[in-house]
Amino acid sequence: DENRALFEVEQEDLFREIQLLPRSAAIRKVNDLIKRARLAKVHAYIMAHLRDQMPSFFGKAAKQDEMIRNLKSIYQHISKTHQLPPGDFPHLQTFQTQLKEYDFTRFPKLSVKLVESLDSMLAVDITRLMAMIPTEEEAQPAEMKGGVFGAGAPEFSSATADPFTVGHGEGIRAGIDSHEWIVLSHKSDYDVTFQSLGPVNGKISGTQAKQQMLKSKLPNVALRKIWNLSDVDKDGSLDEDEFALAMYLTKIKLDGHDLPEELPHHLVPPDKRGLDIEDGEDDDDGITITTTTADEI
Repeated sequence: DENRALFEVEQEDLFREIQLLPRSAAIRKVNDLIKRARLAKVHAYIMAHLRDQMPSFFGKAAKQDEMIRNLKSIYQHISKTHQLPPGDFPHLQTFQTQLKEYDFTRFPKLSVKLVESLDSMLAVDITRLMAMIPTEEEAQPAEMKGGVFGAGAPEFSSATADPFTVGHGEGIRAGIDSHEWIVLSHKSDYDVTFQSLGPVNGKISGTQAKQQMLKSKLPNVALRKIWNLSDVDKDGSLDEDEFALAMYLTKIKLDGHDLPEELPHHLVPPDKRGLDIEDGEDDDDGITITTTTADEI
């Protein structure tokens, strides 16, 4: 329904933002560095100006109070003289309060060499640093494509058969040591559901499969992956074994286990283990059927 679709769009946006966090954090740190560098430059010019305006002998306190009162005019003068953005200057009232605690005659002289080094950093080093940060497109995870839920699945590294591996025999790894297809232990119930969907020529369409899979209340991100893993021959429809596989993967996800990115060999339906089908390399007919099915949804 409308609320579900809206929630899932927001969920996918959140996932995308989380995946982009390393890039965003790097950009934020560089921006903080730029802000601090520009603020340091402005402070250097302000302190140098205040120091230079102080009298050598008499009336120091009065002159200091006068400059604090007229700090806004001093800001404008420094900004115009040195072409500094007004937004880089510290908050006026806060800085006036802070200046009352200092003796302007003790402020350091302006180091032209240090200012030039700061300008070089902002113009050259920061540019080079930004070029090292991947663009948003480069930082984006590979988008899944195809299937009735609008995506595909990336590659999967096969699970090890080592019985001492963490998670061995659980979730997606259940049945990895068995000579019998693990889905068979649940298939009788799945077959009843499959027949109730009215298969044609032994298969159900993507639309029929989607309607059944949505009953699980899993998010589209998970259902999308289940669809792509289950449509083993990539024809845009599910036969009895593929549907049973889809229901089994749904059960695994509902039980709190992760789904693989690629279907492990022990979960491939026995009659399809000889197929040589890879994502993105289907024949023309397969692609046409999948696209047509996706358009129906």
